Amino acid sequence: MRKYSKIVLALVMAVLFITVSKLQLNEYRLFVGSLESFKNVKIKDTKIDAVYKLGFPDEVLLFPIKSSPVWVYFGKGEIDSAVQSEILSTNTSIYRSQAWTFNKLLNDSTVQIEFDQNGLVQKFTLSSYKDKNYQWEMVAGINHGDPEDAILKLGEPSSISMLGEEKEVGFKNLGLTFKLRRGKVFGVEKIGFQEEWFNLLFLSIKCWF
Repeated sequence: MRKYSKIVLALVMAVLFITVSKLQLNEYRLFVGSLESFKNVKIKDTKIDAVYKLGFPDEVLLFPIKSSPVWVYFGKGEIDSAVQSEILSTNTSIYRSQAWTFNKLLNDSTVQIEFDQNGLVQKFTLSSYKDKNYQWEMVAGINHGDPEDAILKLGEPSSISMLGEEKEVGFKNLGLTFKLRRGKVFGVEKIGFQEEWFNLLFLSIKCWF
């Protein structure tokens, strides 16, 4: 009888181990995904990928021939006709712009995507000035409105800077810069991680508990 009890216990422990491992693997995938993507658009994706997954942006950043960069309202697939032709180069389209802004993907939030010279995604910036935004996508286990102490569980910051009443805390290995106001997270920049997978696994486990 004792022999059968040991077998049953071993089977239960094996099933428990497999279940916990699967859950942790899923958490790891979510953790890594949060570092390099937004709503299935990833760092190094093309502009066509971004439009397919997110739709057209609300504004685009363009560089007119004789003036400084300018944000231009964008609607229904074409640049607003009110924009004068002398400001923009001929046949300008969103695919020739350097950055896009979305204002309706998350309630009361702004999402900006920046592109490199090859037209590939190089940075995501999310921000919301609400006290707590429940539509915010968790980034490295951090939610919108979390206190500064919460982000320090990710390790020693690689950079800290103050901009008036706002503070930026960067983690170069994770490719993240958190923006804080009054001690709480209101924004984050993502440029893609450089950390080794086993350290990311450790961090994902740490954030899980």
